[in-house]
Amino acid sequence: MDGTTAIDEAVMNRSTLYFSVIFILMLVVFLYGRSLSHPIPVPLARDLSTFPHQIGAWKSEEIPLAPAILQKLGTDEILNRAYRSPFGQTLWLYIGYYPMQQNGAQIHSPLHCYPGSGWTPVQRDVVTVPIGNRKVHVNRMVIRNGNQKRLVTYWYQAQNRVIANEYLQRLNLIVTAFWKHRTDGSLIRISMAVHDDRPEENWKAIVSFMQDMYPQLIAYIPQ
Repeated sequence: MDGTTAIDEAVMNRSTLYFSVIFILMLVVFLYGRSLSHPIPVPLARDLSTFPHQIGAWKSEEIPLAPAILQKLGTDEILNRAYRSPFGQTLWLYIGYYPMQQNGAQIHSPLHCYPGSGWTPVQRDVVTVPIGNRKVHVNRMVIRNGNQKRLVTYWYQAQNRVIANEYLQRLNLIVTAFWKHRTDGSLIRISMAVHDDRPEENWKAIVSFMQDMYPQLIAYIPQ
């Protein structure tokens, strides 16, 4: 009798846990849909066209995106530039800002976009980068397309928060939308071609650029 009771209790506990998880997931989905139903669009503090064309020793040129890509991204608030150093190095800076994220017009994760354009992530981790008096976590990954290889770092900028994790970014979006009716956010991506298998040198260049660029960036992001 005691054995049967223990089995029944175990089954009931599993059932309770199962329904609790389902309820929490349904609640999250409900809050997510509700929070995105009537967000308030928040414009940039400054137009991205005025973003500095020189960061440190790096000077830039615009890299226009095709209309089809712009339509797929779902926002017109985009900066896409190549910055070149006096030593012949080139890195690419992409800033995609969304004044209001809704279904069909949300930030696209590079983890989904790169494979769709022929680039395969071959290495990925989250690293800490010191910026001024703070330390932030960003994604770092190596991607490959045939014989081409790039080192990429990216993060999500939510007001003054730097977020690396996709799930935390969505959670932050839900909380901010629910309490503040704001769904604005940005994807920041810096990439650089890897030559002669020297990613350490490339990473030092990216970090140096990021440390000079970030104080400029934050002046454009609404707080």
